[in-house]
Amino acid sequence: MEGPEGLGRKQACLAMLLHFLDTYQGLLQEEEGAGHIIKDLYLLIMKDESLYQGLREDTLRLHQLVETVELKIPEENQPPSKQVKPLFRHFRRIDSCLQTR
Repeated sequence: MEGPEGLGRKQACLAMLLHFLDTYQGLLQEEEGAGHIIKDLYLLIMKDESLYQGLREDTLRLHQLVETVELKIPEENQPPSKQVKPLFRHFRRIDSCLQTR
């Protein structure tokens, strides 16, 4: 598959994957399973990158899109702010005052 036919198939697969990533990038950042499939396809494409120098620009674009999907940190996973600790201390003090001795 290293001939012109193989190049055409690789180019079609890469074009489809790039279009898919462009279209559904936001959803892929939310769905962990979809990200794994994209990463597997990316690794397969990058494995043969040296054989297909004509696809260099597309593989670089794919690399950038995969990085943006992987590096997106969901908002609910952001570290909590430091102001939460004093609030816990406050309620712990109130709770200890209300306990019967």
